[in-house]
Amino acid sequence: MTTYQTPNPVRLRLKLEAGRIDVITWDEPRAEVEVTPLGNDQASIEAAENVQQELRGSGESQELSVEAPRGHSLFGLRRGPELRFAISVPHGSSIDSATVSADVTGRGRFGTAKLNTTSGDVSLGAVAGDATIKTVSGDLDVERVDGTATLNSVSGDLELGPVAGEISASTVSGDLHVTSAGSSLNAKGVSGDVTVESVRRGEARMQTVSGDITLGVAAGARVWMDVSSMSGTTQSDLEPDDTGAGGDVDLRIKANSASGDIRLQRAAPVASA
Repeated sequence: MTTYQTPNPVRLRLKLEAGRIDVITWDEPRAEVEVTPLGNDQASIEAAENVQQELRGSGESQELSVEAPRGHSLFGLRRGPELRFAISVPHGSSIDSATVSADVTGRGRFGTAKLNTTSGDVSLGAVAGDATIKTVSGDLDVERVDGTATLNSVSGDLELGPVAGEISASTVSGDLHVTSAGSSLNAKGVSGDVTVESVRRGEARMQTVSGDITLGVAAGARVWMDVSSMSGTTQSDLEPDDTGAGGDVDLRIKANSASGDIRLQRAAPVASA
């Protein structure tokens, strides 16, 4: 294990070809990095020993990089030995990672998040800033985002908690589920359902091909709607007064589906804390 003195949140840069990454944030003025091989062969042991670690900068602009050596082919059939990164950093640290055939799990409170993974699942805690995540052949689960969320998933489900800022999300061969959107959203799905439990204001653009659309509108929001399905049913549980005809609107909805049902409904009330 390697320990670094980091009295402030850091920017964490990670590169790993195969294995898993586990990151936690904590209330400590230091960062700890532990790299272990997931295999007992000599190649795995040497790969773990050759991982490059470096802490750059000082004060509030420190960057900690942890990078594993590349295998013979990053996107081909051959890959390097599997390693595990176990990392602890102060609360509010940002994470920037690139992985292939590796799962990424982040627990705690992060500043910003930028992740790119192929053939691996991503699970992330709370993000105070913006989150930009791309996954291929893996599921994505983010607890909450206080900034904007830009998410793309191919061959995997996307689960997103409350988002305060704008949302731009797309899935191919996977379902998209959003707990709540605090601002405008643009959601697209191919061969998968798109569900947003609650949105209050801004513009909601939703589009699917071979997938259903479900949108919950927060109580009290007056809406304008343009909804159509080429091969499916459309249903709205909103009352006539909710449509905002002839007056100002809080939310503009444009939803269309090719081969899928569309349902607009009142969002469930938020439980008191």
